[in-house]
Amino acid sequence: MSFHVALLVFFGACSLPVWFCNGQVDDTRGKLILGRESMHLCAAHFRVSTQPWRMPYYEHPIHKQFRTYIYAFTWEDPEEDMRHLGLTSNDSVLAITSGGDNVLHYAISASPKHIHCVDMNPCQGHLVELKLAAIHTLDYADFFAMFGEGRHPNFRHLLDSKIAPYLSAAAYDFWRENGDAFSSAFYLRGYSGWAIYLMRLVFKCAGASGHVKDFCNADTLEEQDRIWRAHLRPLMLNPVVVSLMKSPVFCWNALGVPLNQRKMLLNDGGVYEYIRDTLDPLPSSYLLTAALLGHYTHDSCPEYLTRCGFEKLKANSSNALHAFRLHTDTVVGVLRGLPGDSLTR
Repeated sequence: MSFHVALLVFFGACSLPVWFCNGQVDDTRGKLILGRESMHLCAAHFRVSTQPWRMPYYEHPIHKQFRTYIYAFTWEDPEEDMRHLGLTSNDSVLAITSGGDNVLHYAISASPKHIHCVDMNPCQGHLVELKLAAIHTLDYADFFAMFGEGRHPNFRHLLDSKIAPYLSAAAYDFWRENGDAFSSAFYLRGYSGWAIYLMRLVFKCAGASGHVKDFCNADTLEEQDRIWRAHLRPLMLNPVVVSLMKSPVFCWNALGVPLNQRKMLLNDGGVYEYIRDTLDPLPSSYLLTAALLGHYTHDSCPEYLTRCGFEKLKANSSNALHAFRLHTDTVVGVLRGLPGDSLTR
């Protein structure tokens, strides 16, 4: 065995995310020189994830449509899911991956045997992989800094020193290339970040930024409702916002709404009616916090970002996370691949 190959095998077994060049560590060139030939390598190519969360998948032409994740967070209320699904520890559930907030809520509230997450966008899987690996390896302060405050000055160090061994090759590559997502405002990244940025711009131009802060800091639901109806709701329903929502380009690139789903929305009454019905009555406050502020707070966040929820997921060597399987496929494709009696919800 040559010296170069021996190094590759040794460091691959140690799961160290580094580069090699002529028998030396090189973290800038990204090449391994073997004789007269060279090949580009990523650390993930010689590192195997120690967790089974991500199911293997083949590259598909449709994946090229997704340069990044669409949803950094999940808009749907998981409490409604729990109320209708009645999940228990004996269940196996199939759900859309999205930002992972709801499926993490299922794990906290019911600890199902299996949670199959499906999404055709590989980057959504990369995001949920990162959340699972971060829960397993980080303390609460670092985890909340990343996904609560939406920024962590040492993300790249955490990625390489702690998180990397628990990521698939594709996920590790993605976060090495997109590590700046946590440099300032994580929830303004991804496709949905454009929608949040737009609303922040609308509030700023209308002089309503102060009302946004007052809304998020209100002590009672009654006070929130008053601020919402008097100052924020009219801006959300103004003609400019409604016109943008009618645009198929904006719907796809900022909201992740494909053409067929948009047609269904329009057939059900139109964009204005959809926005109005979505916002009336006022959604649970934390569902608006990330959209309005661009980050969560300790008092207003999904369950997995609370200390109690985080510790429940992390307990017993993160036993609750063993239920997760992340599929990069269509719903039909996943159903075809699972045994007929494997799902209960």
